[in-house]
Amino acid sequence: MQVCDKVAPDISTPAPAGKTRAHILVVEDSLINQTMVMIILKKNGYSVDAVPNGIAAIATLRKISYDLVLMDCQMPKMDGFDATLNIRNKDSGVLDNAIPIIAVTAHAAKEDQAKCFLVGMNAFIAKPIKAAELLAEIERLLNIKRD
Repeated sequence: MQVCDKVAPDISTPAPAGKTRAHILVVEDSLINQTMVMIILKKNGYSVDAVPNGIAAIATLRKISYDLVLMDCQMPKMDGFDATLNIRNKDSGVLDNAIPIIAVTAHAAKEDQAKCFLVGMNAFIAKPIKAAELLAEIERLLNIKRD
């Protein structure tokens, strides 16, 4: 996956000193992809953690409160589809079953998007990730959550 780290000026305004915009969990099995996404997010004032698969995501979401999840769809052990179904299950033990989840996948066909929404994801971003698109979608979902 290639990640563009060029950010549109209107959405790359850093958070005020000492404050972060939101706490985001990145669920991605590729260490390179994790690192690139985390750099983009941290440069833009977000607090970020990463885990390598859906099982780790669920375990983390049971202990730590996040504002949003970036969920890769294709991962070993538990993919993003099963992880999202588990997160949305009221009996999963996660702290927030309604947490906004953005699908991040190389599979960008209409059927793939439909599957993401069917399992309960809130948005869809195709790889390779464009930083401006990612940041805009995060802000859109966080604004909906705040309202």
